[in-house]
Amino acid sequence: MSDAPLNVLVVVGSLHARSVTRTVAQHLTAALTQSGATVDVFDLSAEPLPLLNTDTSFAAPYYAPLRERVVRADVLAWLGDGAAAPRMALGV
Repeated sequence: MSDAPLNVLVVVGSLHARSVTRTVAQHLTAALTQSGATVDVFDLSAEPLPLLNTDTSFAAPYYAPLRERVVRADVLAWLGDGAAAPRMALGV
């Protein structure tokens, strides 16, 4: 087992300033940081992404830095509307 801190990427998918998702992300970030984890918050309201176009997105200037953040993470915590959409679409 490594003694290195756990690297967590928290993705906030809600664009609402006072969303429950944002509040949960803030509490999760505080708890993880307090337990010694390294937390990187990717907030889609602060760092919006364009729609995916597989012809051009992988060469876009935002792609490499975002990919590095994802690769560096040991854990990905996706919070927000996007995380719930598949369950809602399937009626679960």
